Amino acid sequence: MKRSPTSNAMNPDTSAERGDAARAWLKTRHADTGHWVRLSVLVSFVGGLLLITQAWLLARTIDAVVFKAAGLADVSHWLWAILGVVTTRALLSWLAEQTAFEAGAQVKASLRHLLLTHLFRVGPVAAGGQRSGELATTISDGVEALEGYFTRYLPAMSLTV
Repeated sequence: MKRSPTSNAMNPDTSAERGDAARAWLKTRHADTGHWVRLSVLVSFVGGLLLITQAWLLARTIDAVVFKAAGLADVSHWLWAILGVVTTRALLSWLAEQTAFEAGAQVKASLRHLLLTHLFRVGPVAAGGQRSGELATTISDGVEALEGYFTRYLPAMSLTV
């Protein structure tokens, strides 16, 4: 099977341009997340700081018990502090998940509205030979596929930078 020179599979420039266009389009959708992604990153950052605090408290407790022969009464305040930090980290982890989910939900709702508005504006003639069920499934699956990007990837990448 011979491909034409303008075929996407044989023309890497077209594929790269399409990838650049997709990245640019995804950046425009960041506004749809509102403050939820930033809040998710902030909550995750605080959770990371608490992880460091938890490690420090655990190190102090182990040092006191192993090297200084401290008893349970001597380290009970460290153990209560560790319990408080672990509980707070669990709550922050849950909050980070909730805020990331809200960001994804807002983007999905915005995109669905945008797509439906566009479909109603162009009308049924523009769909041409497309089957309506196939078009609806493609739109639905495409919007759902973006959830992982906005709920997992974007907050994680923002946190690493």
